Amino acid sequence: MVPELLTLKNFLSYREASLSFQGLHTACICGSNGAGKSSLLEAISWVIWGKCRGGADDVIRTGEKEAQVDFTFRYGQEVYRVIRTRRLRQASTLEFQVASIDEELGSRHFKSITEKSIKITQAAIIERLRLDYDTFANSAYLRQGKADEFMLKTAGQRKDILADLLKLSQYEQLADQAKEKAKEFKFEAGQLEGVLERADIKLSQREAVAQQLESLEKNIASAQEQDRHIEAQLKQRREEQQRRQSWLQQQTWQQQQRQSVQQDWSRIGRDLQSIAERQAAAAQVLVQGERIEAGVDEFRGLQRRDEELSAQFKQHSEWVEQRRGLQGERDRQASQLSGQRQSLTARLGDLERQEGECQKILAKTADIEASLAKLHGARDALREIEKLQGQASPLIKRSSDLAVELGRVRARWLARQEDLLGQQQRAIAARETQLPEQAITLQLLGERIEQLEKQQVYQQRVREKGIERKTFIDRLEANRDELSQRLIKLQERHQLLSKHRPVSASVSGHGNISEAVRSSSDELAVKDDFGTCPLCDRPLDEAHWQTVLEKQQQDETDLREQLWVIEEQLTVSDREREVLRGEYKRLSQELAPLGSLLEERGKLQEQCQGLEALAAAEETLAQELRAIEHATGWLDSEDGDAPEMLPQGGEGAIALVTERREVEKTLAGLKFDERNLALARGEVERWRHGEVRFYELEQARRKQVHIEQQRPQLNQKIEDLDRQLAWLNYPQPNEEGERSLTGQIEEITTRINALNYQVEVHNQLRKELREKQQWLTQFENLKRCREEKPKLDQQYQQLETHQKERQEEIQKLGQQSQELQVQLDQLPDPTGAIAQLEAQSQFLRQTLNQYLADLGRSQQQAAELDELEKQSQSDRHTLSKHHKQQRIYEELSKAFGKNGLQALTIETVLPQLEAETNRILSRLSANQLHVQFITQKAKKNQSKPRGSRKGKKGDRALDYVAMTDTLEILIADARGTRPYETYSGGEAFRINFSIRLALSRLLTQRSGTALQLLIVDEGFGTQDEAGRDRLVAAINAIASEFSCILTVTHIPQLKEAFQNRIEVTKTATGSTLQVIA
Repeated sequence: MVPELLTLKNFLSYREASLSFQGLHTACICGSNGAGKSSLLEAISWVIWGKCRGGADDVIRTGEKEAQVDFTFRYGQEVYRVIRTRRLRQASTLEFQVASIDEELGSRHFKSITEKSIKITQAAIIERLRLDYDTFANSAYLRQGKADEFMLKTAGQRKDILADLLKLSQYEQLADQAKEKAKEFKFEAGQLEGVLERADIKLSQREAVAQQLESLEKNIASAQEQDRHIEAQLKQRREEQQRRQSWLQQQTWQQQQRQSVQQDWSRIGRDLQSIAERQAAAAQVLVQGERIEAGVDEFRGLQRRDEELSAQFKQHSEWVEQRRGLQGERDRQASQLSGQRQSLTARLGDLERQEGECQKILAKTADIEASLAKLHGARDALREIEKLQGQASPLIKRSSDLAVELGRVRARWLARQEDLLGQQQRAIAARETQLPEQAITLQLLGERIEQLEKQQVYQQRVREKGIERKTFIDRLEANRDELSQRLIKLQERHQLLSKHRPVSASVSGHGNISEAVRSSSDELAVKDDFGTCPLCDRPLDEAHWQTVLEKQQQDETDLREQLWVIEEQLTVSDREREVLRGEYKRLSQELAPLGSLLEERGKLQEQCQGLEALAAAEETLAQELRAIEHATGWLDSEDGDAPEMLPQGGEGAIALVTERREVEKTLAGLKFDERNLALARGEVERWRHGEVRFYELEQARRKQVHIEQQRPQLNQKIEDLDRQLAWLNYPQPNEEGERSLTGQIEEITTRINALNYQVEVHNQLRKELREKQQWLTQFENLKRCREEKPKLDQQYQQLETHQKERQEEIQKLGQQSQELQVQLDQLPDPTGAIAQLEAQSQFLRQTLNQYLADLGRSQQQAAELDELEKQSQSDRHTLSKHHKQQRIYEELSKAFGKNGLQALTIETVLPQLEAETNRILSRLSANQLHVQFITQKAKKNQSKPRGSRKGKKGDRALDYVAMTDTLEILIADARGTRPYETYSGGEAFRINFSIRLALSRLLTQRSGTALQLLIVDEGFGTQDEAGRDRLVAAINAIASEFSCILTVTHIPQLKEAFQNRIEVTKTATGSTLQVIA
């Protein structure tokens, strides 16, 4: 991917910007921190992959509603254009276009290849570029601040980093899934094995179940025959019982019917007696008919008189209530008028009291006016003095501020003087005591470091010898593995031959003729099945079998002797490695202090240089101390001219002193005194009460006028209230004929007296009414008796007729009951026989039911056993499948694990990574440096073989050592292989840069694309000046391998190192771009 044009609109810190990459092969993006350099790279990753720091709306410039990035780039032979737009709080849009050339016009225009959705369009972009965001970020971006991170990691951490870059975690996920599936199949297989074990136990009971079924069927047949015989007897007895029961029911019915008729006959007799009693009572009432009617007439006359008195009572109650209301209203109005008169009288008394107070204040008018005049004079004097104060206050404040500033200057000079004295004393003490001691210490450290460096060279030789021994042991291990596999195959062939022995050889092993005959028959069966040699497919006779067997045994003996030789060589090699390992460990312990000694020597050298520089600084300290002493003396005197030598800040002190002297002179000319101001304010406070008393005088005058206005009005109101009270109690009407409340009350009282309603008379009348009310009840009873008398006579005659009919029916039912009793006596009761037969039948049926239940359970058990046998066969087939699936997933788990496809992938890519690293490194180091990646090493604490034997002459050396995976990096130069830490900064940087760039190329090649764009983002900030020069030189050295290299930096000094620059500037309207070629 080679960029051509990048256009930004409202993206991050850019309002509108456009960057053309035409002619920019190697360019530097420079600018201050926060100017917007990294935003250009963010724009490229956002427009292509939609990836950017922050949330979705964070890419939009603050205050705007839409952001857009337009990016044109070349990939292969095609030119593409991607436009991504984001609207605030809305979905994004993505446009993907490809360029086409108009052959006639020779111009280029873009054709849209956008898909239906953003997701599909994004997938199309990744498919065209064959590059996802992670691969781009890990390959095209080089962050030099982390360039040495890969080298400083441990071997295991390097492998994990490489696995993450190669995205091998997907294999780890597949391995975990395979482990889970294997566990599932293993668990299910265990469950099936338990089920099959329990099923075999149940199936062993099939014969017992069959015998039980046969016995139960015989018992059921016998019980059924007995049940049929008992049922026949029961049927006969039940028919007899049914006839007897029918007769008993008829007898019972007749008895019930006779009893019902007798009850009816008794009821009719009672009804006749009741009607006779009612006839006698009605006759007695009819005899008193005239007397009852006279009493009713008397009651109705009293009732009419009560109605008249009730009307008088209603009228009397209304007038009494009306009089009571008028009396209440009169009392209320009288109380209200009396209250108003008392209030007005009180107000009148209050006015008289206020008038007396006002007269007292008005009598002091002359004294109050004199005090007010003195107050005005004191205020005029105070205003004059305050005017002077307004002119003097800023000068006084300024003089105080200048004094504070001068105090601060003097305090700074004194603090500086104390600090300089301390520095002077420390410098003298350090120069006199530490310099000789540090020189001696430096000499001793140099001798010790020289000894350790010699030991370091010897340690490197020991390490190379150990690597040589490791290589030899690896070869032995490979050969022993090969021989072990061959020995296992020979043993398998030997076992196969033993299973295919011919007949004659088998017969020779038997002790007698009869056993030989039996064995021959068995072996003939085997020969029929295996008639050929399993190794060469020839007919298997005794001679050929013996030859093949001897050859297999001889080969097995030779292999075992070779393995014994290998074990001997392994023992010797292990001893040598243990010696080398112990020597290397001892040297490492001795060399452990070398780094700290080198660091300590550097610090001592810097301290010696600092002590030598202290002598030159002592004179400067003494001059500055003298200047501070003169300056503080001048400030304390506050007169005279300033000294010629002043310490830091002396010119400011001179200006402050001059200004203060001028301020003091101006204050003296104003003749302002704070005491005069205080006296004037005291005089004003002294006569301030005159102003208050004058205000009280004015208030008294206004109140006097108000009182004179209010007094006549109050007197008039009191007179009006007195007239209203007199009218309220006057009984006679006025000239207009209107009556007062008292007159209305007397008029209603006259009406009540004229009505002459007497409550006692009315109550006596009501008492007589209650006593006479019984005549109404007797009159109603008289009317009812006159109506019921004919009906009662007719009912009495009807009941006499019914009573005779019931007597005849009772006699007839008694005769029928006697006939039925004779029949019942002739047929005995079969209930006992039926109960005995039913008990026998019930016991037999319970037995039969038990037999049938047992039969059902046995049949069900037999069916279950049949089904269980079928299920067991299915479970065994499933168990076999589960075991097979378990083995498959276990193999897959190993294959997808770290020692499987992941290790194989890393082993595959490491030679490419090593070759690419060495190719780049050779260009950067003039073929002086070489890198080697080691992926396996021998395990520590490997157990030694128990025994050993010498091999035959001419056997090749073999070795066996258990290996473990690693990822060590060996670096070699003209002096040999050395640790990474011993290389200089420039060499280490070239090694790191080559490995990082090789990793980038490896990632892009695995994604199926080519690395044409390289971005070094802020790689200079972590380098010193020499490191930055090395980085620029490295970029120029590999420039020919890339179409475009962009370096981002905020260091201004590096701009001139690049011919092409993109300068980014932050302004108030947003970041701006300027391309300088």
